[in-house]
Amino acid sequence: MKRISYQNTVIVPNIISIFFLILFSIIDSTAEKYGFFPLAFFIFKTYEQSKLFFLGIAASISITNLFYISFYTFEILRESFLFLSLKLKPIKNKREEKIMKTLNNFRPELKTLIYIQDLFETLTAARVDKSILSILKAPSEYLLVSQDKKSHFKTVSAALEKAEANSVILIQSVNGPQKIEINKPVALISLSESLEEQKSLDLSEHLSINSSKVLISGFYFTNFKQDIKSNFVIEQNNLCFHKCSFHFHLNDGELRKSRIPGFEVVKVCNFYMIDCELQTSESCVTVSSGKSIILNQCQFYSNNSPALLLDNKSSAQINSCTCISESSSGIVLKNGSKLNGSKITVSIMKKSGISVVNNSELILNEYSVENGINGILVLNNSRLEIKKGYFLENQNGIKIGDSSKAEINGCRFKKCKSGISIFNNGSGNLKNISAENCDDGINIYNTKEVYLSNCKISGSTNTGISFNLFNSGMIINSSFTDNYIHIKAVNSRLSFDNSKFFLAKTKGITAEQGSIFQFNQCTIQNSNNCQFEAKDNSEASFTNCEVSSGGEIGLIAQNQSTLNINNSAIFNNQDGGVFSFYKSSLKINTSQIHSNGKFGVGLYNNSSLNINNSRIFSNENYGIRCELKSTMISNDSTLYENSLAGIGCFDSSECTVNFCFIHSHNNTGIYIDDNSNGLIESSKINKGNHSGILISKKSTAKILNSELIKNIFSSVIVSDYSELFIEDCVIADNTEYGCGIFENSTALLNRINISGCRIGIAILKDNNIKIENSKVINNFEYGVYIKEGNIDSKNTDFSGNYIDPVYIVEDPVETYGDSAFFP
Repeated sequence: MKRISYQNTVIVPNIISIFFLILFSIIDSTAEKYGFFPLAFFIFKTYEQSKLFFLGIAASISITNLFYISFYTFEILRESFLFLSLKLKPIKNKREEKIMKTLNNFRPELKTLIYIQDLFETLTAARVDKSILSILKAPSEYLLVSQDKKSHFKTVSAALEKAEANSVILIQSVNGPQKIEINKPVALISLSESLEEQKSLDLSEHLSINSSKVLISGFYFTNFKQDIKSNFVIEQNNLCFHKCSFHFHLNDGELRKSRIPGFEVVKVCNFYMIDCELQTSESCVTVSSGKSIILNQCQFYSNNSPALLLDNKSSAQINSCTCISESSSGIVLKNGSKLNGSKITVSIMKKSGISVVNNSELILNEYSVENGINGILVLNNSRLEIKKGYFLENQNGIKIGDSSKAEINGCRFKKCKSGISIFNNGSGNLKNISAENCDDGINIYNTKEVYLSNCKISGSTNTGISFNLFNSGMIINSSFTDNYIHIKAVNSRLSFDNSKFFLAKTKGITAEQGSIFQFNQCTIQNSNNCQFEAKDNSEASFTNCEVSSGGEIGLIAQNQSTLNINNSAIFNNQDGGVFSFYKSSLKINTSQIHSNGKFGVGLYNNSSLNINNSRIFSNENYGIRCELKSTMISNDSTLYENSLAGIGCFDSSECTVNFCFIHSHNNTGIYIDDNSNGLIESSKINKGNHSGILISKKSTAKILNSELIKNIFSSVIVSDYSELFIEDCVIADNTEYGCGIFENSTALLNRINISGCRIGIAILKDNNIKIENSKVINNFEYGVYIKEGNIDSKNTDFSGNYIDPVYIVEDPVETYGDSAFFP
């Protein structure tokens, strides 16, 4: 048996070394051509005990010889240190190449030692058990198997028979198939550098491992004979395969239809595979009964079954591996198993990339998967934790259900039917998610507790996120862009914080069937239809939000739904800012609604509005339009510069205005029409280009403690069988009338001060007026002008009117315009 040692065992007299030094001084020129280098290296390498003596003699020789001696000594010391420490450096230049070539004549295993050192570092990085590393770290012997004449062993079996525990067996070449039985802790290392060389080392005839602490590196295996239960039944502790290729049950390059797994780990504590490749008809590796494996830089290809199967509380650590399965899942964890992986790639055709079921746990970092039904499937009270994942063209990128939980961070989903699907009481914490061009970015139903932060959902052909029967969750610091619908929710509860919604192709966000939404510091812009819609008993609140530039309506509430708007801005929407209909309600506080088309706020069909401390301005047509038995209450708000009217109340609706400032409208401040009722109290209605308040078509209005001044036509007009009660008000400085009573209407004025108008009160066509405790003074023509009708005056001052205090004529007075009706 050949032993290789780093310690010198032969001592040569120093006089031999002196002889060679004198000889070197004579033949300097010859030594320059490296003629005696092999011999010099032999001397200096073999007889290390004479080195100090050499250096003493070298001091008395010529400078030239001293240079050479110093140079040679340094090189030998350096190479000796490298040998002893097993940290040899790669060859970098021609000089080192010559030196290393020379050394190889005396150390033929140098290349092997470099390989072992590289293997040791690889296994250390992979955290292989120390009991395996000890085989390489302090080996008792190295044995060489080769067909070379000088080799002591021609077969692996012969080397195994002579090997001691912790031996390293180096295999350079073999002659034909080998039957190998390993019954002791050894390292079996191939010196092959390529796959073709590996294939020439055929160890696949029979391999039996009956010992723990076994390392096998650099071999190619195919068509094992032991296939009764599996190709490879692993029953020992601490077994490691390194840089091996396994191709089980191959026939002319194609996988056979077999029901035998490649590896079945049943009684092993630690099973390592590093930089290996496996191809099987069924599972490449099957682990059960609570055992564990470590896989590093491996490739698995399975035709009919999972490439990797963990069952019955087993575990695995996987790094930089690729799994491919054409007909099944890439990796399956079930029955309490656990996998911790990094840089895993799965490519599958029909099922899941990774399936995690029955109380199992999956922890991933840098995972990618293409094709298949599910990129990752998590079911039955299992758990997923993943960072940096890439999912391409899956039906579901990640699917989580049946009370399972997920922590998903930094994942990208592209062209999936659903990027993430969470259902049946599943829960998830989703961070830094990107879903691009999926049918549904995220699909959540019949579940609870889902949280999203810093997510980007874009290009969804159906919905960015779909919620159905969802209990509670939050979306924070996220953006939704260019989706067909950003959010669609049915009977769900959800809150949004500091999120942005842009460019929905239809409706931006919909809340249906009792859903409850809360928006805080959110932006919703540029939806082609409505920006947000709540319907069917749903509720939504907007706080510190911006809703703008929509194709139709900014916010909609319908079918007994409710919108609460606080400290928000709603503007530049094409048809209207906020619209409520079919018994829905709006509550608006401290907000701005402006520059919208048709109306700022619209109410229809038994809907209601309560607006406080807000500004509604610069909307086309109406600031607020209330129709068909709807009601509105406005408190402490300002309405101005709306194209037609600040407030329009129609079709048996009711409006209440308290402490408001309504001014500068192109037509009228408040328009009450068609059997509607109005109460205006403690407000200012100024600068209407037609009138301050217009009441018509059997409507009624009560105006209390208010100021109506500087309206172009009239501060108050009552017409078409309508009724007016006005008390404690100031009416002044109108171009035509202070108060106009037209067409069979009635009015009761009490404690009114009317001044500075062309006519204080105009009564036309069968109207009846009562005025008490008032002043109609200092108007430019008449205090009261009566064409048809009566006035009953009590304790009223008509003094100071320029023409007459009360003037009754048959011919109509020339008025500003032909009609008192609203244009």
